[in-house]
Amino acid sequence: MLSAAVIQRISRLTSDDRADVLIVDDSLFSRSRSKKVELLARVYDHVSHKFVRGFRMLILGWSDGNSFVPLTFSLLSSENERNRLRGVEGSIDKRTCGYKRRKESMQKATDILFELLTQAQGMGITAKYLLFDSWFAHPATILMALKHSIHVVCMLKAPPKVHYEYEGRRMTLKELYSALKNAVDEQRSLLLSW
Repeated sequence: MLSAAVIQRISRLTSDDRADVLIVDDSLFSRSRSKKVELLARVYDHVSHKFVRGFRMLILGWSDGNSFVPLTFSLLSSENERNRLRGVEGSIDKRTCGYKRRKESMQKATDILFELLTQAQGMGITAKYLLFDSWFAHPATILMALKHSIHVVCMLKAPPKVHYEYEGRRMTLKELYSALKNAVDEQRSLLLSW
């Protein structure tokens, strides 16, 4: 609620031409010396390209290009039980918020992403675009974002089995990039000849 109030005040100060965005990112929360932390997991560190002990912190924030306001987060263990070094304590009451947080930490990051987005939209926070890195850039994730009435800006992955449709043709990302580059080059040559 505090973030929503801050965004409301900031929005009055910015131009209507500026696009509001929601940004999703995950960061490593390293606990390399820990041994007995509940739900401690082996998490892949994209910086060192190694597995380390710790958690992933999934953060959703709002930005207008100048300001960044954190909205909500989720501390993730691992959805894969083999990567979890510790389990959940058996004595915890399943009706508590603590148990719900523990259960949430074992879900897929893309599922949590949309729970965080639903929370933000439920508070009245709106944005034109959702930004995330290629880690989340799967066609299913992009389509789910469109169901939440928000467009996506991201770097796409180029797996060979994923195809995109453009002008009635199905093509790989490399073919799509080539087709769009040719279309831009044609537009540029038309402008120069005019």
